[in-house]
Amino acid sequence: MKKFKITAGLVFLALILLAGWQNQEYFILKNGLDLNFYFKKFSIPQTANGLYWIICFVTGFLLSYFSSLAFRFKAQRKIKMQNQTIENYRETVLELKNEVDKIRATDSLNPDNKSFEENIKKEEQKEKSNEVQGPFNEEKNE
Repeated sequence: MKKFKITAGLVFLALILLAGWQNQEYFILKNGLDLNFYFKKFSIPQTANGLYWIICFVTGFLLSYFSSLAFRFKAQRKIKMQNQTIENYRETVLELKNEVDKIRATDSLNPDNKSFEENIKKEEQKEKSNEVQGPFNEEKNE
């Protein structure tokens, strides 16, 4: 993707340079610029049209750059927070895995105890039977 972006940028730059080369007479031609606002009148001395174009492109580039700065800072802050959350989740998973390993180790040391998997299956069956009975049946059973 990076090569494609570089290639597209070079093609775009080549087209701009080609347009400038073919319209060289226009860009070299000097014109003055008068700006008349309601409260103030500005007069800019004669300058090459190409310079006006360059000023407009640079101004547009700077405006777009600075207008997107706040968005980029917010995105970076959000990425940092999400990376922190991921790291916290990884630590929690690691702690839980260690706890499961300890439980399995104690179950394997005590052959009289039921295996960890059997205990989990029984608890799941109890939960399912409670869901089937519902809250009204629990009151009757008590």
